[in-house]
Amino acid sequence: MMISPLTSRVGFLLALAASTNFAVRAQTQEQRHSPTTYVGQEVDLSSAPEGIFGLSTGQTHAQELPLPAFIARDPKPVSNSERGPRSAGEDSTAEFELSWWLTNTNGSVSVPALFPSQAHLELLRAGIIDDPNVGLNEGTTRWVGEEPTWTYTASLAPLLPHLQKYARQILYFQGLDTICRVSIGNISIGSTDNQFRSWRFDVTDALRGVDPAAANITLAFDSALEYAKKESSREPFFPNTQTMGFPSITTNNVYPNRIFVRKQSSDLGWDWGPAYVPAGPHKPAYLIGLGTAQAQDSTDDGQRSENALQTRQDLNGTAPKKMFVYESGIEVYRKGQANNLPPDETAPWILNVTMGVWSITNTSATVRLSVPELALKLDASNISAALSVGDNVARWAAFEVPSDGDSAPALWWPYKLGQPKLYDVDFELRPVGASSNTEATRWTKKTGFRTVWLDQSPVSPQDTAAGVLPGTYFRFVVNGKPNYIQGGSVTPFDVFYPRISTSVLKDQVDSAVAANQNLLRVWGGGSYQSTEFYDLADAAGMLVWSEALFASSLYPSYPVFADNVKIELAENVRRISQHPSNAIWVGNNEGA
Repeated sequence: MMISPLTSRVGFLLALAASTNFAVRAQTQEQRHSPTTYVGQEVDLSSAPEGIFGLSTGQTHAQELPLPAFIARDPKPVSNSERGPRSAGEDSTAEFELSWWLTNTNGSVSVPALFPSQAHLELLRAGIIDDPNVGLNEGTTRWVGEEPTWTYTASLAPLLPHLQKYARQILYFQGLDTICRVSIGNISIGSTDNQFRSWRFDVTDALRGVDPAAANITLAFDSALEYAKKESSREPFFPNTQTMGFPSITTNNVYPNRIFVRKQSSDLGWDWGPAYVPAGPHKPAYLIGLGTAQAQDSTDDGQRSENALQTRQDLNGTAPKKMFVYESGIEVYRKGQANNLPPDETAPWILNVTMGVWSITNTSATVRLSVPELALKLDASNISAALSVGDNVARWAAFEVPSDGDSAPALWWPYKLGQPKLYDVDFELRPVGASSNTEATRWTKKTGFRTVWLDQSPVSPQDTAAGVLPGTYFRFVVNGKPNYIQGGSVTPFDVFYPRISTSVLKDQVDSAVAANQNLLRVWGGGSYQSTEFYDLADAAGMLVWSEALFASSLYPSYPVFADNVKIELAENVRRISQHPSNAIWVGNNEGA
């Protein structure tokens, strides 16, 4: 059978006729893993009883299916008191919901805001703009993306009494879009310049002794267009349109200089979509409390009281953690397997576990894994390097899992070839010499056991004799079995990220299955897809082709830009590669 790649303007898709396994497709929705709560990319970590304080509002911008034909302008501004109640268990700070406000550069616009957010959504909600997606409204709302600064502000006063019990407080953003200055009160915390990565800041000093009346957190989002224009001067001879002014919507809908800012490229316009250039805290954020604050009394009696308090907390299982795992991944492969070469399908499995950990102590640590369904408990292993105070990126440990016997896992298959079997893997990260179980951090992830590689070997004489044209194959081999691909490209599911809901993601994956597709390609001009998207693909047996976010352009290589991209790619590769659905990483879209 001949493989025929087809090329389109937004990328290619591979098409081959294949039969559909209706039995697999018909599995009930209850059987599919569809988590809805993610903190630090970990499912349900926000249900932890201690130390995690969400900054999100109870009401969100997420749109459930069926989507409205358009969003009508609300003639009555929405106040913070009209947001509606937060659902039970949504996060550990339901009773401490913050009130966010959005203002423009000169203060002429000031409206209540939800969180996560992008400025267009709040202006639409407040009745200031019409739905940009209707008619010619892209032009009438163009000023929003060109505004010099959009600023989000909230008082942290409701959280302060609860944060003071902790030794350190960490401010953790899952994402900020894009050029943002972060401050608490009049103290600068840091700045960001990449939409595609998370950000972490130690804010202990900023919160220590702060006047509750002045304890405002401020997120000032500067114009990504102006930032990109300024950065373009670093490459004065770069083939680009940096000398052009911002184009009129009537002559060109695409803004220049998009390659100089690490923001969703299609936000600045594409041949299929509008140029809104949204800005805002588009993903959730958290304040993390770590450790127990020292007693103010410096006498021996005071120290004994503090020690006694810590002991009671340990015994009761409520002691604040000294570590926060903000990221973890599991890379699953056969022992001895090399990248994109046929593995030994009988070899044991290797689970390479990677973690990002914020620690408030210098300590060595061990990680232990277990797979309850297989009654498999793997001996504790020292992580690759000791933890130091602060941010510890990409600590890892490796484990071996047998491929035969009672503890051998069943294989994960694409849905046309078999069942997409997933296993819960329980993690425990424990400081060496920890005196109690409360010092350990525990979490659970799902993964599957499979091999996948791209076969580009010469077409065999047998296949040539059967009618396949001479040349080389271009096919994915999963668990030793060729898997002929038919699928399509995934562009951003909404022009405004906070509107994307679980039901929208699930509908996209289920629709691909119903259309007899078995691979979805994440297009390199948008955003890396969420952990939830890959979880849904894992459960459905849908393969995913993941692209690094470079599209249809030459890109700069000066050190500041390259270092920024290096962090972005490493974080997203660690996060996404753990998913059995992720079949391949590709460097770009259309020859970037």
